[in-house]
Amino acid sequence: MIHSFLFQPALSVLLSLTAFSLIVWPGYAVLHLLGLGRHRWESSAFAGPAVTLALWVIIMSGAAWAAIPLQRLSTLVWIATFLLAMLGIVLRLSVKRQISTEIHQKRRHAFCWFVAFVLAAAAMPSTFHYGLGIYASSICQDAWNYIAAADYFSHFARGVEGGLSPLDQYGSLLMNGRNASSALLSLLANGLGTSAAEVISLYCLLVLFANCSALIAFAVTVFGEFRSAVWFTLFAGFGVPLLVVTYANFDQMLLLPLLPLVAALAVKAGRGENVAGSAAAIAILFAASILAYVEMAVFGLLAAASFIVIPGQNLRLVLLRATRGLCIVTPVTAALTWPGAVSLLSFLKLQYSIGTQAGVRPGDGNLANWLMRGEFLHHSWVGALLIFVLALAVLVALGVWFEQKRWGAVLALFGVTGLVLYFLLVEKYLYGVYKIASVNFWIFSFFTVAGARAGLGFASRRYSISFQPIFPAAAIFATLSIIATSALLETKLRTNALNQKGYREAVALAALIGTTPTVLSVREEAANQWAVFYLASVPLYIDPYRSTMGQPEVLPFMKRAKAIDLASVKFIITDHDTALRSTVTGANLIWDGRTYSLWSRDGGNWTVTANGGTYNDAVHLNGLASTVATPNYLSKK
Repeated sequence: MIHSFLFQPALSVLLSLTAFSLIVWPGYAVLHLLGLGRHRWESSAFAGPAVTLALWVIIMSGAAWAAIPLQRLSTLVWIATFLLAMLGIVLRLSVKRQISTEIHQKRRHAFCWFVAFVLAAAAMPSTFHYGLGIYASSICQDAWNYIAAADYFSHFARGVEGGLSPLDQYGSLLMNGRNASSALLSLLANGLGTSAAEVISLYCLLVLFANCSALIAFAVTVFGEFRSAVWFTLFAGFGVPLLVVTYANFDQMLLLPLLPLVAALAVKAGRGENVAGSAAAIAILFAASILAYVEMAVFGLLAAASFIVIPGQNLRLVLLRATRGLCIVTPVTAALTWPGAVSLLSFLKLQYSIGTQAGVRPGDGNLANWLMRGEFLHHSWVGALLIFVLALAVLVALGVWFEQKRWGAVLALFGVTGLVLYFLLVEKYLYGVYKIASVNFWIFSFFTVAGARAGLGFASRRYSISFQPIFPAAAIFATLSIIATSALLETKLRTNALNQKGYREAVALAALIGTTPTVLSVREEAANQWAVFYLASVPLYIDPYRSTMGQPEVLPFMKRAKAIDLASVKFIITDHDTALRSTVTGANLIWDGRTYSLWSRDGGNWTVTANGGTYNDAVHLNGLASTVATPNYLSKK
């Protein structure tokens, strides 16, 4: 039943709203038990979704590092989630009488929840046109790597490799890297009883919703009023998350809601409001951040923790509270990350060395070269872009001036800016710039909104001019811009959605083939990848391996996948496109779709020729002879 929900737009909206409501309360329950309930912290409910994600990351990623197949754990995690959600609702109701909430404040809270939902949905418009089951929001194929790892971690203990299906054999290749996003995809897939490919959109929506909610929690805690919180969320909660979704950087996306929430809790600890409880909550977020994206977490968490410096507070008092909090954060974080600590440290060193080495690095490509050569300066829109960037720089500078007493955050801003400039000017590594700037964009947004807020307030007092109309006008303009961008994206992503529907033809092929040995000779890269995923239960002999599976350094690893007897092959799958289709003899075309074609052997000798690689199978009626010619993989592109 849930499976059918995922492919119906209206039911997908209903499922998304249900999921949004669910993830608020487990995190709220934990915060309440730590002394940070609604009666003590106005923004605790908004902090709930990010804390829930953090708990999932710690449990599921920790289990993956501890070599526990996630399928065994998922049911228990879902039971614990529902129990915590019920506890959170009960705890929230129990303090309702202690809170005197005015009608206008309830309306502001409701509006903030509405903003969080709209921003999450606007970043993935195709979801509500094609349903959650079709992930069409990315221009990259990186999502396939995450679901391959999710399938592997779901069914196997970390460390198992060799003799697996091609999908899981590739997934095992990722066993020593970041696994938090794949672990959460596995959790969602097992909980809904479907494949990881069909929960990608739901995963993204949950993280984006948690991000917007965390931004609201931070802004209300720091600014103390909802108007600025809405400004801040509209500015920080759409553009960068949209870019991250577009490039399918799921681990990076997972870090977005955790950092501003660390900053919000640091503010509370800096004010002396339940230092121990705030530190315990920070430790949970620290652990989840390290498990999610250790490279960026190192810098991002330091920047977020800098908000413990409160304007007007005595330095000695600040250091005392920071030390007290650190005594809780350090051991709790270490305990929660211990299963993967050694491997993550090695991974951190490796990633840093790759990011600073000469030659081709992850993310290098045409876009980076285009920007570095300055070719973008010849476009007509570059003038408007530069004016926009200059205006933001002025607002950030104003924010720094008016918030100079928050010197910890100012130093953090300078540190992040310095890293951005280093990777831009010294390393000339644009992908590194994108990573650092995107996960820390919330701190730039804070100073931008602080600058606009203080600047307008100063001008209003000095010149006796009311700038009140600017606030709703800016909010309306931002909302219209977001809606327009979302509509434009939906049109652009329509082709992606159609392609994804085409790749799902492999699901029908899997049902038709069953467990009969099959040759997969699909040459289009994305179609090849998705066929390997959807045909995971089918014994496959694959030629050619394409995309990341076909890289020269990966091919020897893929050859250790479970072998099949070519003499028993009955079916052959090729591209539908005749310009790409491998040449097949000795077989009849029995099924022809939009993306794939299915051939059945006619009982005699057969051949499949693909891009220089040829299979020959000479099977006599007595089954005594079978020969295979190995393809030349290095000739493939």
